[in-house]
Amino acid sequence: MSTYESRLQGREEIATRTLAFHFSKPAGFAFEPGQAIDLVLPGTTPADSQDARHTFSIVSAPFEAGLTVATRMRDSVFKRRLGALPVGSPLTLDGP
Repeated sequence: MSTYESRLQGREEIATRTLAFHFSKPAGFAFEPGQAIDLVLPGTTPADSQDARHTFSIVSAPFEAGLTVATRMRDSVFKRRLGALPVGSPLTLDGP
């Protein structure tokens, strides 16, 4: 599994309590439809375990300029932190 640096480019509500998060696609990042990535939030360490990372299916197409994931915003520490992350914030992508 490869590790890449990315930035949050935006978010949008696509259904009730469901958000799409848009990220920059790092140079050299390639994936096939149906693959997933782990998002690692800034300021966390591997010791933070479930509060630091979460696996998401990539919902954008491989030919698109950016990466998009979508998720229902349940009340978890990770998703609260992801939802509050300012646009432009860096984060790490592991995968696919």
